Amino acid sequence: MDFRLRLLLWIPLFAYEGFLLSGGSSSSTGQIATLSFLGASMGFLLASLFTIRQTRRQKLRLRP
Repeated sequence: MDFRLRLLLWIPLFAYEGFLLSGGSSSSTGQIATLSFLGASMGFLLASLFTIRQTRRQKLRLRP
């Protein structure tokens, strides 16, 4: 999977997860924003981590 596609999928997914973990509309706006930002950050970091891992595996596979 391409890095851009991972970013497009994972960042909104984890931001939504942060929103759901905050309790939705029963929480304050600051809590919702903070947890959504933390979720988006986690999505970006995980997408980066898995992309680096994939490229490293491909480089190792190409070695004779």
